[in-house]
Amino acid sequence: KTLELQSPFFPIKKIKSFQDETAVSVKGTVIEIEFQKDGFKVNTREFKLEDETGSVWIKLWRNDIEQLRGRSVGDLVRVTNLRTNHYCETVSLNSTDFIRIHQVKAAAVQNVTMQIVGIIEAEKEQSEIYVLINQKSRSFLINSRLLAEVFDVKVDDKFKFRLLEKIPFSAKGIINQNKIQDLKAAKAECSVKLV
Repeated sequence: KTLELQSPFFPIKKIKSFQDETAVSVKGTVIEIEFQKDGFKVNTREFKLEDETGSVWIKLWRNDIEQLRGRSVGDLVRVTNLRTNHYCETVSLNSTDFIRIHQVKAAAVQNVTMQIVGIIEAEKEQSEIYVLINQKSRSFLINSRLLAEVFDVKVDDKFKFRLLEKIPFSAKGIINQNKIQDLKAAKAECSVKLV
């Protein structure tokens, strides 16, 4: 096992008081992950980390983006070897060649109400969708047969097109990290009064 050198850990509030280009590490909960733009090759990706003192955006560059794979909103993570970045009176953190994202604790399985607002990929076995939960957008993986069943469409050559015709779509589901394990259409709540 190799020894990993790392910058010292600091609370987010303290990090925001440091000078530009200060080497830091931070621990917190992932509260937002910026989506990768569909059809575009992206050289950066951002996520927002929060601790008991505040929150900060972390920008990953090029190959460092892979470190975000498998991470989900709600995960508790340690992010080592970052540099502070000052821009227009805002402090954010940038990845370095030695960045590491370590998962401390995975997000819990949750029952949620969601609105499906976009389709990233719709393949035969697995699909990736954009979802709004509490007005925050996230991407999730889902079994394509389950998605097709809930949307009442077939998994065929026009699968993605058929899904796009039906969104936005309100649903209830069980999520675990970045996967939707179960999904049901949300029932419209209305009452009928017989006279």
